[in-house]
Amino acid sequence: MPATNTTTISTANNATNEENSSRELEAILRWAITTVGTITAMALLFFMFFFSKKLIWFAVSNYLVVAAALFVSGCILGFLFGIPKVVKDSVNSSVTSFSDNANLEEISDWLTKIIVGLTLVQFNQIKKMLNEAADHINVAFRSEGFDFFVLGYAVIIFYIAAGFLISYFWTRTNYTYILAKGKKDIQNLEKKIDLLKMENEQKSQEIQKAEQEKTQLEGEKTMLEEKTEKLKEAVQREGNMRLVNENPLVETSPTDDGINEELKKKIDKLLEDRKSTVPDDPQKGRWGGSSSLNQRKIEASVVENPAYNDIYDVNLVVKSTDPKGKPLDKTVVLLLHDSFGNEVLYLKPANNEAKITLLAYEAFTVGAICDDGDTILELDLNNLPGNPPGFNYSTESSPVNSTS
Repeated sequence: MPATNTTTISTANNATNEENSSRELEAILRWAITTVGTITAMALLFFMFFFSKKLIWFAVSNYLVVAAALFVSGCILGFLFGIPKVVKDSVNSSVTSFSDNANLEEISDWLTKIIVGLTLVQFNQIKKMLNEAADHINVAFRSEGFDFFVLGYAVIIFYIAAGFLISYFWTRTNYTYILAKGKKDIQNLEKKIDLLKMENEQKSQEIQKAEQEKTQLEGEKTMLEEKTEKLKEAVQREGNMRLVNENPLVETSPTDDGINEELKKKIDKLLEDRKSTVPDDPQKGRWGGSSSLNQRKIEASVVENPAYNDIYDVNLVVKSTDPKGKPLDKTVVLLLHDSFGNEVLYLKPANNEAKITLLAYEAFTVGAICDDGDTILELDLNNLPGNPPGFNYSTESSPVNSTS
């Protein structure tokens, strides 16, 4: 049989034996109390029958006082002899069944040794004192002509012995149980306190973690707000776009020396006829999807902006692939994402090219209209090879495009 099983069985047997012993002591205690009560009641009946009416209550009161004094004396002795000692744990000597103040235990041990020693040494003197006490009781009850010396002697021994036994058994059972229960209650209270401390510490850690997460989120929010502010500043400063190679930008509203009214009407009609089908990228799939047509081509390159993080320079070029045979000399119309301040841009080409650089932080689709509306091109910047990391948007779900 394994050692653990043997230890468990031994512990269970010890607990059973202790429980049986406790039950036997409690049975003896109940029997002793019943016996004392019965004998006291018989003595009181005796006084009621054999004493005159004038002396009944005198005799009864004297008897009760004497019996109570002797019984209490015996109880004190029994309590001193029955006080339990502190039990050390058999495995760990530092562990005890209860750790109450041991002063009373030491006093009990000291007094019991003194009492036993005096009883052995002064036995004759104690016997003489008992005789005198019995004679005093005899004198107190002799009024009716009875000799109560023997009864007095018996009363002294009986009540002292009864008080001693009852107090001793009570101390060995109930008093020990009270001490053990008190110790157990203290241990349970300490466990609850430790548990509350652990819960409080855990909650403090959770609060601290939540505060850290909050601080982190606030930092990210602040960083995002700073980026947004920088982006707004860049947009306001650059006017949504800036020119490269000194290509002139035609005003977006028709003027006498700018866009002719006929071209403006064509663009408006194209925008009305070709409705946007992709809300997040309004020019996507709107202009045929071809980036090269009729010796016209739209190209783009994307580089990181040196002044701002996560902001990119989008370099757009609309050019002629046959400059000598079919030069690009008419106004080029660029159709951008609707988040730009100007969705429609009019560019005057130079050297068969119309160039512009835009500030953006995510890919989008560009439409280009050349030759007074006869050539329509489309370029999806999300499909350009070699884009910087972070510029392209995911194509797994509906794209969310924002530019500035």
